Amino acid sequence: MLVLLATSSALDGGASSSFFIIILIITLVTIWVLYAATRLAILPLVALFESDLPILRTVKRTSTLMKGYGQIFFVQLIVLFLLVNIAVSILLTSIFSEGFANLLSALVSLAMGLIMSGIMVLLYRNRRDVIG
Repeated sequence: MLVLLATSSALDGGASSSFFIIILIITLVTIWVLYAATRLAILPLVALFESDLPILRTVKRTSTLMKGYGQIFFVQLIVLFLLVNIAVSILLTSIFSEGFANLLSALVSLAMGLIMSGIMVLLYRNRRDVIG
């Protein structure tokens, strides 16, 4: 929607200011989403393992567990996940045909997602033991 608005106003001629405003809004929303993701990354795990807590207390507990090292670890994990997926995709595309490389890349992404879920459980258990 915002991109279509920016494109249509870009065609009108006076779009430079509205285009930059839309880009700024998209950037700010992206930053907010990433910030919320780093604070609430283990929310499903806290809700699963500490099911006796009400939802608002679960959100507060998640934020407490993710403070400091938990957020740094999560960002490192996401960056590592992206870099491994990009490297595997480039490597597979250079070795195999495009269709088979896409299939293998999807399987590697699935495996990395499963591994990442396991690592998030370990992060929850570690933070619970450290913070209490």
